[in-house]
Amino acid sequence: MQICILNISSSTNIINLTHKVAKYQIIIILIVLYSLSSCISQRKIKYAQNISKTDSSVVFGTAAVLPNVIMPFDELFIRVSSPDEKTAAFLNPIGQSAVSTQLPELISYTVSDNGELDYPFVGKIKVSGLTIDEATDTLKQCLLTYLTDLTVTIKFMNKTFSVLGEIKNPGRYSFPKQQINIYEAVAMAGDITDFGNRSKVTIIRQLGDSTVFYYLDVRKKNVVENEFYYLRPDDVVYIEPLRAKFWGAKTSAPEAVTTYMTYLTTLISLYLIIKNL
Repeated sequence: MQICILNISSSTNIINLTHKVAKYQIIIILIVLYSLSSCISQRKIKYAQNISKTDSSVVFGTAAVLPNVIMPFDELFIRVSSPDEKTAAFLNPIGQSAVSTQLPELISYTVSDNGELDYPFVGKIKVSGLTIDEATDTLKQCLLTYLTDLTVTIKFMNKTFSVLGEIKNPGRYSFPKQQINIYEAVAMAGDITDFGNRSKVTIIRQLGDSTVFYYLDVRKKNVVENEFYYLRPDDVVYIEPLRAKFWGAKTSAPEAVTTYMTYLTTLISLYLIIKNL
């Protein structure tokens, strides 16, 4: 009869080795899971998301566009045109040479703090609170004393908005269009970074003596229905950071796994070095 003798010491070593391997596997799995949870999900950075999974084509009514009105300290470009060139030149004290320099202070008129425009040979005209079309008609009526056939052109020279926070190119931007929406403004500033909170974009707007703070969720399609969808001159757009930024989150799962595996390898190497000292 053959007798088998079990080496208890060898079995114990195998069991201990198995436990160590299992322990490291658990650690690696936990790190991978943590890495995945530390990633910024697509839902947080995607624009114009569907309200439900079944949406394929949704039509929203765009918010009413409020006309930009003239405010104190606005810079206005004014040009009077007429077949009578001599009289038109007389009413256009700003010459073509100034226009070619493209300097706003040389080709524009500043609305005073009390909302008046001081136009040569006409005097002071109240323009604060008027739209561009209304101001054009007002000035044209005043100029009919000098010309019977004329065209008046008035344009804003200083329509700007500012973008701050988690945006690729923060700063102050001018826009030549009559209106600009929040998506166009973000695009001009290079887009929101992956760490920007698209669910809470702050619009800061001065309304008379009050300052309004309004929050937009630009991830949703129905943002176009919001009255703050279109910016107004001097609006400030602030993109606050996601909390994930302060925890060192990554923008993709592979990047996060690679980073944390690097940390783990470094820690194990340091442990082995210290242990062998």
